Amino acid sequence: MALAAIVAIGQIGPISAQNAPAGSTPPSRGSLEQPTRLPPVTVDSKRERIAKPKPAKPAVAVAPAPPTTGRANVPAPPDGVALYGGPPVTQTTAGPVSGYRALTSVSATGTATPIERIPQAIAVVPRAVLDDQQPLGQMDALRNISAVTPMSANTFIGYAYKVRGFPADRYVDGLPNYYDGGDNTSLRNTERIEVLKGPAGILYQGGIGPVGGIINTVSKLPTENRFAEIGVTAGGYRLGNVWFDVNQPLTNGGTALFRMTVDFEKSGDFIDVIEHRRYAFNPTLLLNDKDGTRLTIQGSFSSRSFQNYTGLPGAGTVDQSLFKISPTLFPDRPDLGRSWTTYNGVTVRLDHEFNTVWSANATTRVSEMRLEQFGHFLGTDTPLFGSTFPFLSFHFPVDTREIASNANLVGKFAIGPTRNTVLFGADSDRVADKIRDDIAFVGLVDFANPVFPAYTTPTASAFNSNNLYVNSGLTAQWQSDIYDRLHLLAGVRLANVYIHGTDTVAGSDFITDAWKPLPRFGAVVDLVKGVSAFADYSQGYRGVPFFNAAGAPKPEEAEQTEAGLKLALPSGFSGTFAWFTNTRRNVMNLLPGSLFLATQVGEQRAEGFDADLTWQPFAGLSILASYAHVKAIVTQDQLFARGTVLERVPRDSGRLWVNYKFQDGWLQNVAIGAGLYAASAQAVALDNIYFTPGYVTFDGKIAYETERWSLGVTGKNLADHRYFVPYASGSGYIMPADGRTVLAFGKLRY
Repeated sequence: MALAAIVAIGQIGPISAQNAPAGSTPPSRGSLEQPTRLPPVTVDSKRERIAKPKPAKPAVAVAPAPPTTGRANVPAPPDGVALYGGPPVTQTTAGPVSGYRALTSVSATGTATPIERIPQAIAVVPRAVLDDQQPLGQMDALRNISAVTPMSANTFIGYAYKVRGFPADRYVDGLPNYYDGGDNTSLRNTERIEVLKGPAGILYQGGIGPVGGIINTVSKLPTENRFAEIGVTAGGYRLGNVWFDVNQPLTNGGTALFRMTVDFEKSGDFIDVIEHRRYAFNPTLLLNDKDGTRLTIQGSFSSRSFQNYTGLPGAGTVDQSLFKISPTLFPDRPDLGRSWTTYNGVTVRLDHEFNTVWSANATTRVSEMRLEQFGHFLGTDTPLFGSTFPFLSFHFPVDTREIASNANLVGKFAIGPTRNTVLFGADSDRVADKIRDDIAFVGLVDFANPVFPAYTTPTASAFNSNNLYVNSGLTAQWQSDIYDRLHLLAGVRLANVYIHGTDTVAGSDFITDAWKPLPRFGAVVDLVKGVSAFADYSQGYRGVPFFNAAGAPKPEEAEQTEAGLKLALPSGFSGTFAWFTNTRRNVMNLLPGSLFLATQVGEQRAEGFDADLTWQPFAGLSILASYAHVKAIVTQDQLFARGTVLERVPRDSGRLWVNYKFQDGWLQNVAIGAGLYAASAQAVALDNIYFTPGYVTFDGKIAYETERWSLGVTGKNLADHRYFVPYASGSGYIMPADGRTVLAFGKLRY
């Protein structure tokens, strides 16, 4: 009986082989799996011969089910089909979208699964949202998603993203991006942003902090339609940005495609002195034999430079009881040179279909990231006396080499009333970095009347480390749709964390080599048409970076339980409501009374509710809304009391954006948009001495948009509300947010 079942499964055709739209945009490769199968080229092709199934043995009833829109193993509807009253579906290289609503996600499961059938909260910002809002960078765009704390544009490397109160990593196309250096703000090569909330250890283990969630940036890919776009943005803070996007098929049959995006920017800053320079260059070559095999080669080369900014103290800014510091003060010499970071990487991905059931993909990225950061910083966030602070100089060079890869075998088949997808994967993220922090005390500075010393490169080192981080594992995952009402997901990963760290200053040399099985399971139940309930459990596991203590560090662990509702209702209303509890263990904290020695006894908990919604009731009108209530606290620590509020996590935050484009009449093609973002008070550091007050900002846009060209004006923080936010680099410092910013933008397509 068992043998007959195995034989029968191997004989059936893929459910996705039916109704595949001919000549559609190349399938998604945003992370791991394509949403649709490639159509056969000729009747005599290899795939056409394989697609003729033999009769299944009668031991088990196995047969393909009829195609159903939105099913996990069935292709999405072709272009022009309207779902639930929303905008028509558009096929993109990252998957199908309906206006502001993405229909599928690859980040959550490694396969292109409809979002309403994934038992975990996931939010997507499609390209349509980015085009309408004209965000200034990643930070601005991530405000659209509930419970996400993005990085600041004035930080060099991205190790402080947070999702639901805990550290998160920004991945690129499903692969880790250690330190996230180079130009990590540009959105010109971004097709969409997918945020998987909570730990997802069976798929994502590499990087610095994937215990809170994953922010996966999905890149643009070549298509078979030739086009070129050039655009410019200019305005507030002397910003000038020029970009272009060129897509050029190299063969008439679409077997060789090329696309390249380039982005250059120069600007001042709302903080005195700072001048930004950045560029990003992203060429992509896609080779497709139209017979089940695709090869994608991507390059990513970028750089950012500006005067290093270390933030301001809470005293004199959010607390002005004794003295006042100018919010726009640059806390260093005006003649300080620019620090810089560069990133260079090449990604190669191979997709292949063995037959109508089994397919495989393998991806490898080789990259290097360099950082040269220098300047001064405050030794404490509170004054030693009056308005006087200790002042130190530092030099922080980082040289990182990374090889990240994964390989997956995917099978799709039906057995009786079930449709099933299985994934077997292996992955590894190997990071070798040289990192040093040279520090010297240079004196005291009175911030009420600051006079900053000239910069001199320090010669003494706080640490000088050579580290090797290897995160690897084996994954098995099963998805099943049962009677088109119950959607199950279960998986397990055998995870390994290996760290070899040496420090010539501390004289340390340690090895961590730890293994752990990580389970994940969940279910979605369709209650009524368009309304589903879901629940899930997942775990996370990561190596601890920047460890400076006796002995070897233990891997940090996290686990999350979650339940909620998913909506896909008529009149274009869709979204996710989720209640969650996430616990983080083996948190590294300083020993009491020590500035450097750490211990791993910390435990933290984040719990709450979040929602991400879109509503597109009729042509031209699109509404996006999000809200999060997150209580993130310390539950165990040697230094901080139970109940201490975690830093950089607002208890309440939310986003509302409305965009309308006139469809006819004398205002046809005019688009107007307006939105707000609100956040409550945030702790600046775990000592909970200072909190930045809550705030609300308003944005707006007006533009004239056609298929060939567009012109418009956008405004950020139109009420010019002046407020502070915790600074993402270091601990205990703050920074002012942007004041009113007005920008003009234009685009030409041909």
